[in-house]
Amino acid sequence: MCGIYFSIDKSDFLWPDAKLKYLLHSRGPDSQHSLAFSHPQKTSAENSVCLAIQSTVLSLRGDQVVSQPLQDEAAGLVLCWNGEAWKIGECPISGNDAQVIFHMLITALTQHVASSTDTRQVVITQLLASVAGPFSFVLFDQISGQVHFGRDRLGRRSLLQCQKLDSFSLCSLGTWESNDHWSEVATDGFYVINLTENTPQNGNRIRPIIQSWSSLNAQTHCSQNQNGSLSASEVIWQGHLNKELPTSDSSPLTPASYSVHEIESNLRHSLQLRILDIPSTHPNQQAEMLTSMSKIAILFSGGLDCSLIARVSHELLPCHETIDLLNVAFENPRIHNNISSPFETCPDRITGHQSVEELRRVCPNRTWRFVEIDVPYSETIENRQTIIELMKPHNTEMDLSIALALYFAARGIGKVQDAGTATRSAYRTPARVLLSGLGADELFGGYQRHATAFARSHFEGLLDELNLDISRIGKRNLGRDDRVISHWGREVRYPYLDETLFAWAMATPVWQKCGFWTSEWPHADGKSKANFLEPGKKLLRLLACKLGMQQVANEKKRAIQFGARTAKMDARKTKGTDMLS
Repeated sequence: MCGIYFSIDKSDFLWPDAKLKYLLHSRGPDSQHSLAFSHPQKTSAENSVCLAIQSTVLSLRGDQVVSQPLQDEAAGLVLCWNGEAWKIGECPISGNDAQVIFHMLITALTQHVASSTDTRQVVITQLLASVAGPFSFVLFDQISGQVHFGRDRLGRRSLLQCQKLDSFSLCSLGTWESNDHWSEVATDGFYVINLTENTPQNGNRIRPIIQSWSSLNAQTHCSQNQNGSLSASEVIWQGHLNKELPTSDSSPLTPASYSVHEIESNLRHSLQLRILDIPSTHPNQQAEMLTSMSKIAILFSGGLDCSLIARVSHELLPCHETIDLLNVAFENPRIHNNISSPFETCPDRITGHQSVEELRRVCPNRTWRFVEIDVPYSETIENRQTIIELMKPHNTEMDLSIALALYFAARGIGKVQDAGTATRSAYRTPARVLLSGLGADELFGGYQRHATAFARSHFEGLLDELNLDISRIGKRNLGRDDRVISHWGREVRYPYLDETLFAWAMATPVWQKCGFWTSEWPHADGKSKANFLEPGKKLLRLLACKLGMQQVANEKKRAIQFGARTAKMDARKTKGTDMLS
Protein backbone atom coordinates (compact mmCIF):
# COMPACT_ATOMS: atom_id res chain seq x y z
CA MET A 1 0.00 0.00 0.00
CA CYS A 2 1.34 3.38 -0.97
CA GLY A 3 0.76 7.08 -1.23
CA ILE A 4 0.77 8.62 -4.72
CA TYR A 5 1.34 12.20 -5.80
CA PHE A 6 1.62 13.28 -9.45
CA SER A 7 1.36 16.77 -10.97
CA ILE A 8 1.52 18.26 -14.47
CA ASP A 9 2.16 21.98 -14.91
CA LYS A 10 3.12 24.07 -17.92
CA SER A 11 5.66 26.26 -16.13
CA ASP A 12 6.93 24.74 -12.87
CA PHE A 13 7.28 21.61 -10.77
CA LEU A 14 4.39 21.48 -8.31
CA TRP A 15 5.30 19.51 -5.20
CA PRO A 16 2.99 18.65 -2.29
CA ASP A 17 3.04 21.11 0.59
CA ALA A 18 4.29 20.14 4.06
CA LYS A 19 0.90 18.93 5.26
CA LEU A 20 0.26 16.75 2.23
CA LYS A 21 3.78 15.31 2.51
CA TYR A 22 3.00 14.37 6.12
CA LEU A 23 -0.27 12.68 5.14
CA LEU A 24 1.42 10.76 2.32
CA HIS A 25 4.18 9.62 4.66
CA SER A 26 1.57 8.46 7.20
CA ARG A 27 0.15 6.17 4.52
CA GLY A 28 3.57 4.85 3.51
CA PRO A 29 6.09 5.12 6.35
CA ASP A 30 8.63 2.61 4.93
CA SER A 31 9.92 4.57 1.95
CA GLN A 32 9.61 7.96 0.26
CA HIS A 33 11.05 8.95 -3.12
CA SER A 34 10.53 11.63 -5.79
CA LEU A 35 11.22 12.09 -9.51
CA ALA A 36 10.90 15.09 -11.82
CA PHE A 37 10.64 15.22 -15.62
CA SER A 38 10.33 17.82 -18.34
CA HIS A 39 8.44 16.60 -21.39
CA PRO A 40 8.45 18.55 -24.68
CA GLN A 41 5.20 19.77 -26.16
CA LYS A 42 4.43 18.93 -29.77
CA THR A 43 2.99 22.37 -30.41
CA SER A 44 6.07 24.15 -29.12
CA ALA A 45 9.45 22.42 -29.07
CA GLU A 46 10.92 25.24 -26.98
CA ASN A 47 8.49 24.64 -24.11
CA SER A 48 8.18 21.62 -21.88
CA VAL A 49 5.51 20.47 -19.48
CA CYS A 50 6.74 19.80 -15.92
CA LEU A 51 5.97 16.54 -14.14
CA ALA A 52 6.51 16.07 -10.39
CA ILE A 53 6.11 12.53 -9.03
CA GLN A 54 6.31 11.30 -5.44
CA SER A 55 5.49 7.95 -3.79
CA THR A 56 5.52 6.61 -0.26
CA VAL A 57 5.43 2.90 0.53
CA LEU A 58 3.95 0.63 3.17
CA SER A 59 5.74 -2.63 2.42
CA LEU A 60 3.49 -5.69 2.67
CA ARG A 61 4.66 -7.86 -0.23
CA GLY A 62 8.01 -9.55 -0.75
CA ASP A 63 11.01 -9.87 1.56
CA GLN A 64 12.30 -6.30 1.28
CA VAL A 65 11.10 -2.74 0.88
CA VAL A 66 10.79 -1.71 -2.79
CA SER A 67 10.89 2.06 -3.19
CA GLN A 68 8.63 3.88 -5.60
CA PRO A 69 8.19 5.43 -8.11
CA LEU A 70 9.52 2.48 -10.11
CA GLN A 71 11.57 3.68 -13.07
CA ASP A 72 13.14 2.00 -16.10
CA GLU A 73 15.01 4.52 -18.22
CA ALA A 74 15.55 2.14 -21.14
CA ALA A 75 11.84 1.37 -21.41
CA GLY A 76 10.87 4.95 -20.63
CA LEU A 77 8.41 3.93 -17.92
CA VAL A 78 7.64 5.32 -14.46
CA LEU A 79 5.04 3.61 -12.24
CA CYS A 80 3.35 4.63 -9.00
CA TRP A 81 1.36 1.67 -7.67
CA ASN A 82 -0.96 1.68 -4.66
CA GLY A 83 -2.65 -1.61 -3.95
CA GLU A 84 -2.44 -5.37 -4.02
CA ALA A 85 -2.35 -7.41 -7.23
CA TRP A 86 -3.38 -10.89 -6.13
CA LYS A 87 -3.58 -12.31 -9.63
CA ILE A 88 -3.01 -11.27 -13.24
CA GLY A 89 -5.59 -13.15 -15.23
CA GLU A 90 -5.70 -16.48 -13.43
CA CYS A 91 -2.01 -16.46 -12.42
CA PRO A 92 -1.33 -15.74 -8.72
CA ILE A 93 1.42 -13.23 -7.96
CA SER A 94 4.05 -13.93 -5.34
CA GLY A 95 6.65 -11.50 -4.08
CA ASN A 96 6.38 -7.76 -4.58
CA ASP A 97 3.39 -7.16 -6.85
CA ALA A 98 4.45 -3.66 -7.95
CA GLN A 99 7.71 -5.08 -9.31
CA VAL A 100 5.93 -7.95 -11.06
CA ILE A 101 3.47 -5.63 -12.79
CA PHE A 102 6.22 -3.17 -13.74
CA HIS A 103 8.35 -5.91 -15.30
CA MET A 104 5.35 -7.23 -17.21
CA LEU A 105 4.68 -3.75 -18.58
CA ILE A 106 8.32 -3.38 -19.62
CA THR A 107 8.29 -6.75 -21.37
CA ALA A 108 5.03 -6.06 -23.16
CA LEU A 109 5.98 -2.55 -24.30
CA THR A 110 9.49 -3.53 -25.38
CA GLN A 111 7.79 -5.42 -28.18
CA HIS A 112 5.98 -2.23 -29.21
CA VAL A 113 8.72 0.41 -29.02
CA ALA A 114 8.10 1.46 -32.63
CA SER A 115 4.33 0.98 -32.44
CA SER A 116 1.79 3.76 -32.57
CA THR A 117 0.67 5.60 -29.47
CA ASP A 118 -2.73 3.93 -29.71
CA THR A 119 -1.15 0.47 -29.76
CA ARG A 120 0.97 1.15 -26.67
CA GLN A 121 -2.10 2.55 -24.97
CA VAL A 122 -4.06 -0.64 -25.65
CA VAL A 123 -1.19 -2.83 -24.40
CA ILE A 124 -0.98 -0.93 -21.11
CA THR A 125 -4.73 -0.83 -20.61
CA GLN A 126 -5.22 -4.52 -21.29
CA LEU A 127 -2.49 -5.62 -18.92
CA LEU A 128 -3.67 -3.45 -16.01
CA ALA A 129 -7.30 -4.39 -16.62
CA SER A 130 -6.37 -8.04 -16.10
CA VAL A 131 -5.21 -7.39 -12.52
CA ALA A 132 -7.35 -8.91 -9.75
CA GLY A 133 -7.07 -6.95 -6.53
CA PRO A 134 -7.53 -3.46 -5.10
CA PHE A 135 -5.37 -0.79 -6.71
CA SER A 136 -4.89 2.71 -8.00
CA PHE A 137 -1.98 3.72 -10.22
CA VAL A 138 -0.26 6.41 -12.27
CA LEU A 139 1.97 5.32 -15.17
CA PHE A 140 4.11 7.72 -17.22
CA ASP A 141 5.05 6.36 -20.66
CA GLN A 142 7.80 8.67 -21.89
CA ILE A 143 8.00 7.09 -25.35
CA SER A 144 4.37 7.81 -26.21
CA GLY A 145 4.19 10.93 -24.06
CA GLN A 146 1.16 9.59 -22.21
CA VAL A 147 0.12 9.48 -18.57
CA HIS A 148 -2.20 6.59 -17.63
CA PHE A 149 -4.09 6.58 -14.33
CA GLY A 150 -7.07 4.93 -12.69
CA ARG A 151 -8.54 2.73 -9.99
CA ASP A 152 -9.74 -0.85 -9.93
CA ARG A 153 -13.30 -1.41 -11.10
CA LEU A 154 -14.71 -1.45 -7.55
CA GLY A 155 -12.68 1.57 -6.39
CA ARG A 156 -11.07 -0.11 -3.39
CA ARG A 157 -8.11 2.29 -3.34
CA SER A 158 -8.29 6.05 -3.26
CA LEU A 159 -7.12 8.35 -6.06
CA LEU A 160 -8.16 12.01 -6.26
CA GLN A 161 -7.73 14.49 -9.10
CA CYS A 162 -7.49 18.28 -9.07
CA GLN A 163 -7.98 20.28 -12.27
CA LYS A 164 -6.78 23.87 -12.58
CA LEU A 165 -6.31 26.14 -15.54
CA ASP A 166 -2.56 25.56 -15.82
CA SER A 167 -2.10 22.26 -13.99
CA PHE A 168 -3.51 18.84 -13.24
CA SER A 169 -2.76 16.81 -10.10
CA LEU A 170 -3.40 13.28 -8.87
CA CYS A 171 -3.02 12.17 -5.26
CA SER A 172 -4.14 9.49 -2.83
CA LEU A 173 -5.62 12.29 -0.72
CA GLY A 174 -6.21 16.01 -1.09
CA THR A 175 -5.48 19.36 0.54
CA TRP A 176 -8.38 21.57 1.46
CA GLU A 177 -7.03 24.89 2.78
CA SER A 178 -7.05 26.56 -0.65
CA ASN A 179 -9.70 26.68 -3.35
CA ASP A 180 -8.39 23.47 -4.90
CA HIS A 181 -11.21 21.27 -6.07
CA TRP A 182 -10.33 17.63 -5.58
CA SER A 183 -12.66 14.88 -6.77
CA GLU A 184 -12.42 11.11 -6.83
CA VAL A 185 -11.21 9.52 -10.03
CA ALA A 186 -14.17 7.58 -11.41
CA THR A 187 -14.06 3.79 -11.67
CA ASP A 188 -15.70 3.58 -15.10
CA GLY A 189 -12.40 2.90 -16.84
CA PHE A 190 -8.75 3.97 -17.03
CA TYR A 191 -7.77 7.48 -18.06
CA VAL A 192 -5.03 8.69 -20.41
CA ILE A 193 -3.48 12.15 -20.90
CA ASN A 194 -1.47 12.84 -24.05
CA LEU A 195 1.23 15.27 -22.95
CA THR A 196 2.38 16.17 -26.43
CA GLU A 197 -1.02 17.35 -27.63
CA ASN A 198 -3.20 17.85 -24.58
CA THR A 199 -1.30 20.04 -22.14
CA PRO A 200 -2.41 23.26 -20.45
CA GLN A 201 -1.68 26.07 -22.86
CA ASN A 202 -3.49 29.08 -24.15
CA GLY A 203 -6.03 28.72 -21.36
CA ASN A 204 -7.07 25.16 -22.28
CA ARG A 205 -7.53 22.55 -19.57
CA ILE A 206 -6.04 19.07 -19.68
CA ARG A 207 -8.62 16.67 -21.04
CA PRO A 208 -8.08 13.00 -20.14
CA ILE A 209 -9.17 10.34 -22.59
CA ILE A 210 -11.17 7.60 -20.91
CA GLN A 211 -10.73 3.95 -21.81
CA SER A 212 -14.14 2.91 -20.48
CA TRP A 213 -14.92 -0.60 -19.32
CA SER A 214 -17.39 -0.96 -22.15
CA SER A 215 -14.66 -0.25 -24.69
CA LEU A 216 -12.25 -2.51 -22.82
CA ASN A 217 -14.74 -5.35 -23.11
CA ALA A 218 -14.38 -5.18 -26.87
CA GLN A 219 -10.68 -5.99 -26.54
CA THR A 220 -9.20 -9.47 -26.53
CA HIS A 221 -8.62 -9.71 -22.78
CA CYS A 222 -12.35 -10.02 -22.13
CA SER A 223 -12.86 -13.44 -23.67
CA GLN A 224 -15.50 -15.81 -22.37
CA ASN A 225 -14.80 -19.12 -20.70
CA GLN A 226 -15.06 -22.28 -22.78
CA ASN A 227 -18.58 -22.94 -21.52
CA GLY A 228 -19.68 -19.49 -22.63
CA SER A 229 -20.00 -18.03 -19.13
CA LEU A 230 -18.48 -14.69 -18.23
CA SER A 231 -15.09 -14.61 -16.51
CA ALA A 232 -14.83 -13.16 -13.00
CA SER A 233 -13.12 -10.01 -14.23
CA GLU A 234 -15.70 -9.50 -16.97
CA VAL A 235 -18.55 -9.71 -14.48
CA ILE A 236 -16.81 -7.04 -12.42
CA TRP A 237 -16.27 -4.80 -15.44
CA GLN A 238 -19.74 -5.13 -16.87
CA GLY A 239 -21.59 -5.17 -13.57
CA HIS A 240 -23.85 -8.12 -14.44
CA LEU A 241 -26.29 -8.95 -11.65
CA ASN A 242 -28.37 -12.08 -12.12
CA LYS A 243 -31.95 -10.77 -12.24
CA GLU A 244 -33.61 -14.14 -12.68
CA LEU A 245 -36.84 -14.40 -10.70
CA PRO A 246 -37.87 -17.52 -8.78
CA THR A 247 -40.82 -19.63 -9.77
CA SER A 248 -43.02 -21.90 -7.71
CA ASP A 249 -40.56 -24.69 -8.50
CA SER A 250 -37.55 -22.79 -7.15
CA SER A 251 -35.99 -24.19 -3.99
CA PRO A 252 -35.68 -21.80 -1.03
CA LEU A 253 -32.32 -21.35 0.67
CA THR A 254 -31.63 -24.10 3.22
CA PRO A 255 -28.58 -25.48 5.06
CA ALA A 256 -28.32 -28.12 2.32
CA SER A 257 -28.28 -25.59 -0.53
CA TYR A 258 -25.25 -25.80 -2.79
CA SER A 259 -24.69 -22.03 -2.45
CA VAL A 260 -23.78 -22.54 1.25
CA HIS A 261 -20.88 -24.74 0.16
CA GLU A 262 -19.95 -22.28 -2.57
CA ILE A 263 -19.80 -19.20 -0.36
CA GLU A 264 -17.60 -21.05 2.14
CA SER A 265 -15.22 -22.09 -0.63
CA ASN A 266 -15.09 -18.60 -2.12
CA LEU A 267 -14.59 -16.89 1.22
CA ARG A 268 -11.82 -19.30 2.13
CA HIS A 269 -10.05 -18.66 -1.20
CA SER A 270 -10.42 -14.90 -0.75
CA LEU A 271 -8.92 -14.99 2.72
CA GLN A 272 -6.05 -17.22 1.62
CA LEU A 273 -4.93 -14.47 -0.74
CA ARG A 274 -5.29 -11.78 1.91
CA ILE A 275 -3.91 -13.22 5.14
CA LEU A 276 -1.25 -15.80 4.25
CA ASP A 277 2.40 -14.81 3.72
CA ILE A 278 2.12 -11.39 5.37
CA PRO A 279 5.71 -10.40 6.22
CA SER A 280 6.65 -9.83 9.83
CA THR A 281 6.89 -6.20 10.81
CA HIS A 282 9.50 -7.04 13.44
CA PRO A 283 12.23 -9.10 11.73
CA ASN A 284 14.68 -8.67 14.60
CA GLN A 285 12.35 -10.03 17.28
CA GLN A 286 12.98 -13.47 18.71
CA ALA A 287 10.70 -16.25 17.46
CA GLU A 288 8.93 -16.69 20.81
CA MET A 289 8.11 -12.97 20.83
CA LEU A 290 6.70 -13.07 17.31
CA THR A 291 4.19 -15.81 18.11
CA SER A 292 2.19 -13.39 20.26
CA MET A 293 2.39 -10.50 17.78
CA SER A 294 -0.58 -10.27 15.45
CA LYS A 295 -0.03 -9.91 11.72
CA ILE A 296 -3.69 -9.29 11.03
CA ALA A 297 -6.45 -7.47 12.88
CA ILE A 298 -10.16 -7.50 12.14
CA LEU A 299 -12.45 -4.47 12.38
CA PHE A 300 -14.72 -6.27 14.81
CA SER A 301 -18.20 -5.18 15.85
CA GLY A 302 -19.17 -8.74 16.74
CA GLY A 303 -21.62 -8.81 13.84
CA LEU A 304 -22.13 -11.54 11.29
CA ASP A 305 -19.77 -10.35 8.54
CA CYS A 306 -16.65 -9.74 10.62
CA SER A 307 -17.23 -12.79 12.83
CA LEU A 308 -17.38 -15.03 9.77
CA ILE A 309 -14.10 -13.54 8.57
CA ALA A 310 -12.57 -14.34 11.96
CA ARG A 311 -13.96 -17.89 11.95
CA VAL A 312 -12.70 -18.76 8.46
CA SER A 313 -9.35 -17.06 9.11
CA HIS A 314 -8.89 -19.45 12.02
CA GLU A 315 -9.06 -22.37 9.58
CA LEU A 316 -6.22 -20.89 7.50
CA LEU A 317 -3.68 -19.43 9.92
CA PRO A 318 -1.32 -21.46 12.12
CA CYS A 319 -2.85 -21.86 15.57
CA HIS A 320 0.04 -20.08 17.28
CA GLU A 321 -0.71 -16.81 15.48
CA THR A 322 -2.77 -14.37 17.51
CA ILE A 323 -5.64 -12.55 15.80
CA ASP A 324 -6.54 -9.07 17.05
CA LEU A 325 -10.20 -8.06 17.14
CA LEU A 326 -10.52 -4.27 17.13
CA ASN A 327 -13.73 -3.19 18.84
CA VAL A 328 -14.46 0.52 19.06
CA ALA A 329 -16.93 2.29 21.38
CA PHE A 330 -17.59 6.02 21.75
CA GLU A 331 -18.75 8.26 24.51
CA ASN A 332 -21.79 10.00 23.03
CA PRO A 333 -22.98 12.82 25.33
CA ARG A 334 -26.40 12.89 23.69
CA ILE A 335 -27.00 9.27 24.72
CA HIS A 336 -24.86 8.52 27.73
CA ASN A 337 -25.63 11.58 29.86
CA ASN A 338 -23.01 10.85 32.52
CA ILE A 339 -23.46 7.08 32.56
CA SER A 340 -20.64 5.61 34.64
CA SER A 341 -19.55 3.19 31.91
CA PRO A 342 -20.50 4.67 28.50
CA PHE A 343 -18.26 2.30 26.54
CA GLU A 344 -19.48 -1.01 27.93
CA THR A 345 -23.08 -0.08 27.11
CA CYS A 346 -22.34 0.54 23.43
CA PRO A 347 -24.21 -2.03 21.31
CA ASP A 348 -21.07 -3.09 19.40
CA ARG A 349 -19.15 -3.60 22.65
CA ILE A 350 -21.88 -5.87 23.99
CA THR A 351 -22.10 -7.80 20.72
CA GLY A 352 -18.31 -7.91 20.45
CA HIS A 353 -17.95 -9.58 23.84
CA GLN A 354 -20.63 -12.13 22.99
CA SER A 355 -19.13 -13.02 19.62
CA VAL A 356 -15.55 -13.33 20.83
CA GLU A 357 -16.72 -15.69 23.56
CA GLU A 358 -18.39 -17.83 20.90
CA LEU A 359 -15.18 -17.77 18.86
CA ARG A 360 -13.25 -18.92 21.90
CA ARG A 361 -15.68 -21.78 22.47
CA VAL A 362 -15.62 -22.92 18.84
CA CYS A 363 -11.89 -22.29 18.29
CA PRO A 364 -10.31 -22.86 21.74
CA ASN A 365 -6.76 -23.36 20.49
CA ARG A 366 -6.52 -19.83 19.07
CA THR A 367 -5.59 -16.70 21.00
CA TRP A 368 -8.24 -14.09 20.19
CA ARG A 369 -7.08 -10.71 21.45
CA PHE A 370 -10.17 -8.55 22.00
CA VAL A 371 -8.97 -4.94 21.86
CA GLU A 372 -11.33 -2.52 23.59
CA ILE A 373 -10.89 0.87 21.92
CA ASP A 374 -12.66 3.46 24.07
CA VAL A 375 -12.99 6.96 22.62
CA PRO A 376 -13.93 9.76 25.03
CA TYR A 377 -15.97 12.62 23.58
CA SER A 378 -13.05 15.02 24.16
CA GLU A 379 -10.84 12.86 21.93
CA THR A 380 -13.51 12.80 19.24
CA ILE A 381 -13.62 16.61 19.20
CA GLU A 382 -9.82 16.82 19.18
CA ASN A 383 -9.53 14.65 16.05
CA ARG A 384 -12.71 15.72 14.27
CA GLN A 385 -11.14 18.17 11.80
CA THR A 386 -8.37 15.74 10.83
CA ILE A 387 -10.97 13.08 10.07
CA ILE A 388 -13.05 15.51 8.02
CA GLU A 389 -10.03 16.39 5.90
CA LEU A 390 -9.09 12.74 5.38
CA MET A 391 -12.55 11.69 4.24
CA LYS A 392 -13.05 14.58 1.82
CA PRO A 393 -14.42 15.10 -0.79
CA HIS A 394 -17.13 13.20 1.17
CA ASN A 395 -18.76 15.78 3.39
CA THR A 396 -21.96 14.57 5.07
CA GLU A 397 -22.96 13.82 8.65
CA MET A 398 -23.17 10.11 7.81
CA ASP A 399 -19.71 10.11 6.24
CA LEU A 400 -18.29 11.65 9.41
CA SER A 401 -20.05 9.23 11.75
CA ILE A 402 -18.70 6.25 9.79
CA ALA A 403 -15.23 7.76 9.36
CA LEU A 404 -14.96 8.43 13.11
CA ALA A 405 -15.42 4.75 13.89
CA LEU A 406 -12.97 3.60 11.21
CA TYR A 407 -10.33 6.20 12.15
CA PHE A 408 -10.09 5.19 15.80
CA ALA A 409 -10.52 1.48 15.14
CA ALA A 410 -7.66 1.57 12.61
CA ARG A 411 -5.45 3.46 15.05
CA GLY A 412 -5.62 0.26 17.07
CA ILE A 413 -4.90 1.72 20.51
CA GLY A 414 -6.96 0.29 23.34
CA LYS A 415 -6.90 -2.14 26.23
CA VAL A 416 -6.83 -5.93 26.46
CA GLN A 417 -7.74 -8.11 29.40
CA ASP A 418 -4.79 -9.90 30.94
CA ALA A 419 -5.12 -13.68 30.91
CA GLY A 420 -6.74 -15.06 34.06
CA THR A 421 -7.32 -11.64 35.65
CA ALA A 422 -9.75 -8.74 35.51
CA THR A 423 -6.92 -6.32 34.78
CA ARG A 424 -6.86 -4.50 31.47
CA SER A 425 -3.53 -3.37 30.05
CA ALA A 426 -2.79 -0.74 27.41
CA TYR A 427 -2.20 -2.23 23.98
CA ARG A 428 -1.54 -1.11 20.41
CA THR A 429 -1.93 -3.65 17.65
CA PRO A 430 1.22 -4.25 15.58
CA ALA A 431 -0.88 -5.56 12.68
CA ARG A 432 -0.48 -3.65 9.44
CA VAL A 433 -3.22 -5.57 7.64
CA LEU A 434 -6.83 -4.96 8.68
CA LEU A 435 -9.79 -7.03 7.48
CA SER A 436 -13.20 -5.49 6.90
CA GLY A 437 -16.59 -7.07 6.25
CA LEU A 438 -17.61 -4.31 3.83
CA GLY A 439 -19.45 -5.62 0.79
CA ALA A 440 -21.44 -8.39 2.46
CA ASP A 441 -24.56 -6.25 2.90
CA GLU A 442 -24.48 -5.03 -0.68
CA LEU A 443 -24.01 -8.49 -2.18
CA PHE A 444 -26.29 -10.53 0.08
CA GLY A 445 -29.10 -8.13 0.99
CA GLY A 446 -28.21 -7.11 4.53
CA TYR A 447 -29.57 -3.57 4.77
CA GLN A 448 -33.02 -2.72 6.07
CA ARG A 449 -33.77 -0.98 2.79
CA HIS A 450 -33.42 -4.36 1.07
CA ALA A 451 -36.18 -5.79 3.24
CA THR A 452 -38.26 -2.68 2.60
CA ALA A 453 -37.75 -2.97 -1.15
CA PHE A 454 -38.85 -6.61 -1.05
CA ALA A 455 -41.93 -5.77 1.03
CA ARG A 456 -42.94 -3.17 -1.55
CA SER A 457 -42.09 -4.88 -4.83
CA HIS A 458 -41.02 -8.44 -4.04
CA PHE A 459 -37.92 -9.77 -5.81
CA GLU A 460 -38.03 -7.14 -8.57
CA GLY A 461 -37.70 -4.36 -6.00
CA LEU A 462 -35.04 -6.23 -4.05
CA LEU A 463 -32.94 -6.77 -7.20
CA ASP A 464 -33.17 -3.10 -8.16
CA GLU A 465 -32.01 -2.07 -4.68
CA LEU A 466 -29.13 -4.56 -4.69
CA ASN A 467 -28.04 -3.40 -8.13
CA LEU A 468 -28.02 0.23 -6.97
CA ASP A 469 -25.93 -0.56 -3.88
CA ILE A 470 -23.41 -2.64 -5.81
CA SER A 471 -23.01 0.00 -8.52
CA ARG A 472 -22.16 2.79 -6.08
CA ILE A 473 -20.09 1.02 -3.43
CA GLY A 474 -16.83 2.56 -4.66
CA LYS A 475 -18.26 6.05 -4.80
CA ARG A 476 -20.07 5.86 -1.46
CA ASN A 477 -17.58 3.98 0.71
CA LEU A 478 -14.29 2.63 -0.49
CA GLY A 479 -12.27 5.72 -1.39
CA ARG A 480 -13.29 7.43 1.84
CA ASP A 481 -12.48 4.39 3.96
CA ASP A 482 -9.08 3.93 2.30
CA ARG A 483 -8.07 7.52 3.06
CA VAL A 484 -9.20 7.33 6.70
CA ILE A 485 -7.83 3.89 7.59
CA SER A 486 -4.51 4.22 5.74
CA HIS A 487 -3.62 7.31 7.77
CA TRP A 488 -2.27 4.95 10.45
CA GLY A 489 0.11 3.08 8.14
CA ARG A 490 -2.24 0.10 7.90
CA GLU A 491 -3.90 -1.46 4.88
CA VAL A 492 -7.54 -2.53 4.83
CA ARG A 493 -8.51 -5.63 2.85
CA TYR A 494 -12.03 -6.66 1.90
CA PRO A 495 -12.56 -10.45 1.65
CA TYR A 496 -16.16 -10.07 0.44
CA LEU A 497 -14.99 -7.88 -2.45
CA ASP A 498 -12.63 -10.46 -3.90
CA GLU A 499 -13.19 -10.62 -7.67
CA THR A 500 -14.01 -14.33 -7.75
CA LEU A 501 -16.36 -14.16 -4.75
CA PHE A 502 -17.95 -10.97 -6.10
CA ALA A 503 -18.53 -12.49 -9.55
CA TRP A 504 -20.03 -15.63 -8.02
CA ALA A 505 -22.38 -13.60 -5.81
CA MET A 506 -23.44 -11.47 -8.78
CA ALA A 507 -24.22 -14.56 -10.85
CA THR A 508 -26.07 -16.46 -8.09
CA PRO A 509 -29.89 -16.18 -8.12
CA VAL A 510 -31.14 -13.83 -5.44
CA TRP A 511 -33.20 -16.48 -3.60
CA GLN A 512 -29.98 -18.47 -3.12
CA LYS A 513 -28.40 -15.49 -1.29
CA CYS A 514 -31.26 -14.09 0.77
CA GLY A 515 -34.12 -15.65 2.72
CA PHE A 516 -36.79 -13.27 1.43
CA TRP A 517 -39.77 -15.13 0.04
CA THR A 518 -43.31 -14.38 -1.01
CA SER A 519 -46.22 -15.19 1.27
CA GLU A 520 -47.56 -17.83 -1.12
CA TRP A 521 -44.36 -19.89 -1.06
CA PRO A 522 -42.94 -21.49 2.09
CA HIS A 523 -39.44 -20.48 3.18
CA ALA A 524 -39.19 -22.94 6.06
CA ASP A 525 -39.98 -26.55 6.76
CA GLY A 526 -40.64 -25.84 10.43
CA LYS A 527 -37.96 -28.18 11.71
CA SER A 528 -34.51 -26.63 11.46
CA LYS A 529 -33.27 -23.72 13.57
CA ALA A 530 -31.82 -22.30 10.37
CA ASN A 531 -35.34 -21.57 9.17
CA PHE A 532 -35.80 -18.96 11.88
CA LEU A 533 -32.83 -16.89 10.77
CA GLU A 534 -33.36 -13.38 9.50
CA PRO A 535 -33.79 -13.25 5.71
CA GLY A 536 -31.11 -10.58 5.17
CA LYS A 537 -27.77 -12.25 4.35
CA LYS A 538 -29.33 -15.63 5.12
CA LEU A 539 -26.64 -17.38 3.09
CA LEU A 540 -23.96 -16.03 5.44
CA ARG A 541 -26.11 -16.89 8.45
CA LEU A 542 -26.38 -20.48 7.29
CA LEU A 543 -22.61 -20.63 6.85
CA ALA A 544 -22.15 -19.32 10.39
CA CYS A 545 -24.43 -22.11 11.65
CA LYS A 546 -22.44 -24.67 9.70
CA LEU A 547 -19.22 -23.42 11.31
CA GLY A 548 -20.67 -23.64 14.82
CA MET A 549 -21.49 -19.95 15.28
CA GLN A 550 -25.22 -20.17 16.06
CA GLN A 551 -25.28 -16.98 18.13
CA VAL A 552 -23.46 -15.00 15.46
CA ALA A 553 -25.87 -16.37 12.85
CA ASN A 554 -28.73 -14.69 14.70
CA GLU A 555 -27.12 -11.27 15.08
CA LYS A 556 -29.21 -8.45 13.69
CA LYS A 557 -27.73 -5.98 11.25
CA ARG A 558 -26.59 -2.77 12.91
CA ALA A 559 -24.97 0.16 11.12
CA ILE A 560 -21.49 1.00 12.39
CA GLN A 561 -22.44 4.54 13.39
CA PHE A 562 -25.21 3.24 15.68
CA GLY A 563 -23.30 0.26 17.02
CA ALA A 564 -20.28 2.37 18.01
CA ARG A 565 -22.53 5.37 18.81
CA THR A 566 -20.83 7.92 16.57
CA ALA A 567 -24.11 9.12 15.06
CA LYS A 568 -25.71 12.36 16.28
CA MET A 569 -23.22 13.30 18.95
CA ASP A 570 -24.84 16.65 19.70
CA ALA A 571 -28.35 17.94 20.30
CA ARG A 572 -28.78 19.36 16.78
CA LYS A 573 -31.46 17.77 14.64
CA THR A 574 -29.53 16.47 11.65
CA LYS A 575 -29.95 13.85 8.97
CA GLY A 576 -27.19 11.60 7.68
CA THR A 577 -27.41 13.27 4.28
CA ASP A 578 -26.92 16.77 5.72
CA MET A 579 -23.72 18.49 4.64
CA LEU A 580 -21.20 19.30 7.37
CA SER A 581 -21.17 22.94 8.35
